[in-house]
Amino acid sequence: MYLGGLAVECILQAISHLDSPKHDARHDLKKWLKSCRPSLQDKIKSEGVSEHWNTVVAVWRNNLRFLSEDGLLGYLRDIERDRDISGGREAIIKVNAGRLFMAASVVHKGGVAAWKSYREK
Repeated sequence: MYLGGLAVECILQAISHLDSPKHDARHDLKKWLKSCRPSLQDKIKSEGVSEHWNTVVAVWRNNLRFLSEDGLLGYLRDIERDRDISGGREAIIKVNAGRLFMAASVVHKGGVAAWKSYREK
């Protein structure tokens, strides 16, 4: 889960640094996106990608890497990501990991495509 969000953060940083290498949004994905070109912002907020973006922003935190299984489960429950998932604690973590990974993959793929097109110009 941590690595999925980190991949999104890294591509946003790479794109942001093309225009403004001094920007530092720490680990705030929304701030990193704001520092990117409007064309990427529009793409991520478009239909088909925005739902995935919202999932990544809602679930991913930089401190996920430090959480134990119990800590991760507590975090997911705190943000109400345990709703409508049957099967207990392992299922809650597995379903959320899958959802976050899928969402991060979609957002990252769009970011990589944008980065490549910006680099070609």
